[in-house]
Amino acid sequence: MASPLWLGVYGVLCLELILTLILLVPLPERVEKGMVKILQLPNFISGWTFFVRFLAIALVLAVYDSIRTIKYMESKILDDPETLTGVMANSLDRERRFRAQRNLYLAGFALTLLFVIIRLVQMIRSNINLREELKAISSQQSSTAPSAANQTTAGTARRRN
Repeated sequence: MASPLWLGVYGVLCLELILTLILLVPLPERVEKGMVKILQLPNFISGWTFFVRFLAIALVLAVYDSIRTIKYMESKILDDPETLTGVMANSLDRERRFRAQRNLYLAGFALTLLFVIIRLVQMIRSNINLREELKAISSQQSSTAPSAANQTTAGTARRRN
């Protein structure tokens, strides 16, 4: 039977993979703006940061637990080889070590993917902000361009007269 801790880590990893795929898919600008508006709400930001910190701490503790279990199993095998009196004991220890290694990979990958998601959200926010700045600058230039064109045509007309 699987431990609830590692089932939870596996569930978090699956959710992170789905969220990463959603963030990587190119979305229409209107959808991205809606996402950014939701992500910039003060209540959402405080809840998001609490959740991310809690998840990061939990995953770091899970990695630590896996490393501790791996070291224990290796020291048990190396220190006292006589405890492995039968095939069954040897097989159970190998199974525990395999599961600890698997759990280490699960927790490590989930932690890495958490950092990737945080960076993706930051990049999407900055991309939307830069697009808005670009639109503001281009609209500002387009509004000043006709007046500048009128001034240049008026200046050339005066020179001709």
